[in-house]
Amino acid sequence: MLRYVLATVGSATSHFTSAHTVTCTDLVEHSQCIPDPAAFSDPDGTGNQYTEERDDPKYETIYDVLSKDDFYDILGVTPRIADDPSALRRAYLQRSRRCHPDKFPENERSTLAFQKISLAYNILSQPSTRKAYDANPYHADIFASQRSAEDTFDGVLQTLFADFMSGDFEIIRIVLRTIKEVNPALNMEEETIDSVLNAFRKLREIVLGTRTYVRVMRIELLRLYDIQYSLRQLPYLAISARLRLSLRFTRVALSLPNAIDRAIEAEDAERERRRAAHAAAGLESGFSTTNTQVKKRSSILGPKVGGVVNMLVTVLEKSESVF
Repeated sequence: MLRYVLATVGSATSHFTSAHTVTCTDLVEHSQCIPDPAAFSDPDGTGNQYTEERDDPKYETIYDVLSKDDFYDILGVTPRIADDPSALRRAYLQRSRRCHPDKFPENERSTLAFQKISLAYNILSQPSTRKAYDANPYHADIFASQRSAEDTFDGVLQTLFADFMSGDFEIIRIVLRTIKEVNPALNMEEETIDSVLNAFRKLREIVLGTRTYVRVMRIELLRLYDIQYSLRQLPYLAISARLRLSLRFTRVALSLPNAIDRAIEAEDAERERRRAAHAAAGLESGFSTTNTQVKKRSSILGPKVGGVVNMLVTVLEKSESVF
């Protein structure tokens, strides 16, 4: 079935030269400080925790989190579920996404809820702090030296990416080779497929080496995680649904290198702008300045492979519509 769908769609897109890529918007950065846990129960500082916003369904999770003190309740898990790192991580992502300040910029309590969820996850995900918490939930030492909420969020996403590269990455290889076999008109050589796969290996080195670019890929990584989870919940014989999700998984995954390349290009452009501004200021002040342009860093994909990836994204997008 996979071969049939890709052959049907690929023949209609063999002359396509530009592609739709998933748009990634940076989420808002917030304070690096974790507030006093006591402030969570009274975010207004007035003794009145609830306002007229309390009854708005879209704020339900925010107020639910702020009303709880037990870290297990905050994440919506039992101690037994918390024993499973992947289940605890999923619970954290579900709760934090429903409270993320970028989703509710008009409600400052979303920041408090987001920080509270991150604090709960930090404590329960580490055996030593979880043991201390279980022994004494209000022990002051537990709350010291914790990472910021944003760092926690990006750290979890970095872990998701590592899991993806060591597990379901094989889906991409299978889909790409199938496209090559059933669509000879696309002129996809084995070398091209290897170049795409090598781009992901390079991406892995960048992402696992630093979290600088994790934030750039937040949207795509969360989509991959949702698709991955849905795939794992399907019955083995749910062929059509499994195929549809595999195509979607590959399409979203192929957008990851593009997201990083756009970020690199934007950073290089900003560096060149600053260099030019400094050069102009130096000349105006009578100082000699070097007029050498900032050396641009190499992209992950490069023009040729980038064009192939854009074409593949379009083929896969159209393939999904067959179902």
